[in-house]
Amino acid sequence: MIVVIGEALIDLIESRETKGQFQAVVGGANANVALALARRGTYHQFLARISSDRFGGLIKERLTSNNVSLDYSINTDEPTTLAVISVNSQGSPTYNFYTNGTADWGWTKEELPSKETLKALNTTAIEFGCLTMAMEPGNK
Repeated sequence: MIVVIGEALIDLIESRETKGQFQAVVGGANANVALALARRGTYHQFLARISSDRFGGLIKERLTSNNVSLDYSINTDEPTTLAVISVNSQGSPTYNFYTNGTADWGWTKEELPSKETLKALNTTAIEFGCLTMAMEPGNK
C-alpha cells in the first residue's frame, strides 16, 4: 500500500474575464497524488489534516467521491490552507499561499503514523513533497 502524506488545500483561481472573481478548486500536490492513485485503483491511504470549515467539506467531498481513502486523515477546526492564483496579461500565474494557522501546517508528531501502523498497513511506499517539504514545519 502507498501512504500519501501532505497538503489538501483550496486553489482560489482568479477569472481572466472578471478580475476579482475567484473559483474554488480542490488542490494540493499530495491530494492530487492520492486522487490519481485512487483513480488507478491503487491501494493507498491519504493522511492529511482537513478542516471542518466549508472548504474542508469541499475537499472531503471531492476526494471521497473519487474513492480517496481518508481513514487516517485528521479532522481539525483550523481553517483550510488557501493558494490564490492570479494570471497576468501575458498568461503567467502568480501564486500566494495562506498557510499561517491552517490545517495543513498544524501537524504534531503524535498525528503522524508510527512505524507499527505503517507496518500493519503493509506500506510499500510513502509519498510526501511539494509544500510539505518546501515550507515550515515540513522542511525542518
